[in-house]
Amino acid sequence: LRARREEPGGDDEEAGGPFVWLRRQREEDPAGDEPAPNAEATTAETTSGGETPATTAETTIGEETPATAAAIPAEATLGEETPAPATAYAAPPPATSAEATPPSATAPAALTPEPGAAALAAETPAPVIGLLTGIKDGAVDELVGVRDFVVGVFHHTNPLAWETYKATWASTFQTAAALFQDPTLLLTALVEPYKAAYAEGGGFQAAGRLIWDVATLWSAPTKVMRALKITSRVGDLAKAAGAAGKAGTLLAASAPWFLPLGRVRSRFATVLEPVLSRITRPELLSSAERVLKNLERALSDGLLPEGDPTAEKLVRALDQANERHMFGPFAELGRYLQLLIKGDIAPGTAVGMGVKAGDKVEGLPDVDNVNELEIDAYYMTRAGILVAEEVKASPRAFARKVDAEWALKAGESVDPDKWTSKMRQPERYGQWSKLGTDGPPREVRYVIQADEPFFGEMLSSAIYLKLIEKGLPPSTPFSIGPHSMTLQDLLDLSLRREAIESARTKLPELNGMSKPDLNRQLFDNVEMALANLTRLEAALAHAP
Repeated sequence: LRARREEPGGDDEEAGGPFVWLRRQREEDPAGDEPAPNAEATTAETTSGGETPATTAETTIGEETPATAAAIPAEATLGEETPAPATAYAAPPPATSAEATPPSATAPAALTPEPGAAALAAETPAPVIGLLTGIKDGAVDELVGVRDFVVGVFHHTNPLAWETYKATWASTFQTAAALFQDPTLLLTALVEPYKAAYAEGGGFQAAGRLIWDVATLWSAPTKVMRALKITSRVGDLAKAAGAAGKAGTLLAASAPWFLPLGRVRSRFATVLEPVLSRITRPELLSSAERVLKNLERALSDGLLPEGDPTAEKLVRALDQANERHMFGPFAELGRYLQLLIKGDIAPGTAVGMGVKAGDKVEGLPDVDNVNELEIDAYYMTRAGILVAEEVKASPRAFARKVDAEWALKAGESVDPDKWTSKMRQPERYGQWSKLGTDGPPREVRYVIQADEPFFGEMLSSAIYLKLIEKGLPPSTPFSIGPHSMTLQDLLDLSLRREAIESARTKLPELNGMSKPDLNRQLFDNVEMALANLTRLEAALAHAP
């Protein structure tokens, strides 16, 4: 630097900073200033104003600029800038991926593609190629489906080839049984071709396959045959739907009922099919499915003759009801089948449903002439007890039948005593239970097919006090879903619930909750109600 200052014009350059000559040299020959690839010394970059330069390898974002590794002699500095000595440097900690040093602006690093990126790009099909491939695969599977349709029909109608004929029908029944037991197999068969197309060629190839299936919807029968693969083993069902995209969709819409009805004999199916087609409510669908299974079981076991007049009466009642009112007939039909299959029924006697005075039931005494009494299920147990059951579909249905609060909500009656109209049927049961003292002992029972939703609506002490008042003993049995209780048990639960509600101000959890909220969130079914009552009582015992 001294030598440079002694050159002509050196003093004039001093005003531009101590390293102005070095900056000018860089501007004239930028490449000559780059360090050797293996050089340990770092390149010093200066900033205007004479700040201490940082090494390119040591500079990180958000950190103070470290000093250069090489110490600059004190006498070589100009102005007031004094670089830090070499001993002041400390290596920074290893940077995380988020703190990595960015490339230098003066020497940008070359971008290296990720391994395999070029190969991946080469393998990814173009949209048009993917669509055409999917359409081609759909057409090929369509031809296979047509072939299977022709071969399957031939094998099903050619008993001369006895072994093939027998094996084909056996495979058909096995496939139907597998779908009946596990309907998700159909979903697997439906999704499988699109999953395979997506895995092979991406979304465009799967879209091409879908385009083909939609465009050839007219050939759905061959696709159904292809989907079910009636000439193949049941175990291949998931792979047998190569061309069954839209056919599977059509079949899936009817599968919940088509398959069970296929096993229920035609005399019932002809009435049940239009009934089931009107159902949209999920809770009613699940109830109907259980009833269909029991109907098939009773038929196959010989417990229910195909021309059974009681079953036909209940099925006709279903056909005459709209969806809102189907819960009751389904509950009664389901209870009738339960009694036939596993009920405690005295030998030589029958079960009567909807029995009134004057109706005849095999092996049972006539119903006494109690005004307007209609017994939902009438039978005799093996122990010789004559039973009259009131059958309901759900806790809410029971509460609406006997709870005067529902009459107030619906504005059903203008009677000052709302309980008068709500307790007419329980009063008739109470009267029936006290008659016939010279015959077999009598018992009234309540059967509620499900224990949810809204079990909390049954927990009203006024209901059970009124039932006792109308002549039903506290020991009256209640079957609520899988649970067995007595009238007294329900009265006790109701009193416990009401004690909790009356002290709700002591339990922050209950503050602001309405009665419907309590029913939904705390007492929706029997198990929930039992657990929450115990928990809330413990909390109340420790409340201030």
